[in-house]
Amino acid sequence: MEFIKKIALVLVLCLFTGCLGVSSAMAAEVSVSTSTSDGTSLTNDSSDTDTVVITIDAGHGGKDSGASGKLKGKRYYEKNLNLTIAKAIRDELLTYANVEVYMTRSTDKYISLAKRVAIAKDYDSDLLYSVHIDWSSSKKTNGAHALVSSGQYRKSLAKIAWAVGSLTLSELNQDLGIKNLGYLKRKSYRLKYPNKKKADYYAIVRMGTLANIPSLIMEHGYISNKSDLKKMDTEEELKAIGIADATAIAKYYGLVKK
Repeated sequence: MEFIKKIALVLVLCLFTGCLGVSSAMAAEVSVSTSTSDGTSLTNDSSDTDTVVITIDAGHGGKDSGASGKLKGKRYYEKNLNLTIAKAIRDELLTYANVEVYMTRSTDKYISLAKRVAIAKDYDSDLLYSVHIDWSSSKKTNGAHALVSSGQYRKSLAKIAWAVGSLTLSELNQDLGIKNLGYLKRKSYRLKYPNKKKADYYAIVRMGTLANIPSLIMEHGYISNKSDLKKMDTEEELKAIGIADATAIAKYYGLVKK
């Protein structure tokens, strides 16, 4: 019966699968916020001491290389940078108590968006955190932003993503000097949630919401911008980004070091 439920979840998520774009240049149906003026708490006020389950999703992989950028004659591929950051998040989170960390991929392999969400659901995750790096046709565009739910459906999940996103953007800015562009909420033009309201545009966010998992996509800068790429062109720098992400997640859930 459990196997049948898992198959059914994948089928439902596939119905809502959409393309995960790398550019945020399209402004239609996008709202941007750099604060939590909606009253969202930046910490999890639950006194529950149960283990927190985090699934880290390294975007792209395998045949899907994602975006790419060039610096000093070297070509950088998003899928590789994402994986290094994701592993650093995992390793840093595991230095905290009361947390379990899983990854949708730990090697260079292609995994569908629906499968990524199904993996997070299978682990009964408290958060699905997808690691990405953006791209723009304008080489001047730079900075990090979080792609989050608009809160049209299951707003309590969206509030968690908003808070984690805000904390992460602050860590990246304060610790590493990556420009904080706030978070973006983009709605689908045609897809709707079960409550008949417009669904979220980005598949990981939308399908995560349908699976009842707080989900967000963190864009750590623009691979098309030399200033941003210089902050992630070495393994040490990528690990520092991952540590900043993990620190933000730990702050939200009130995790303490072992």
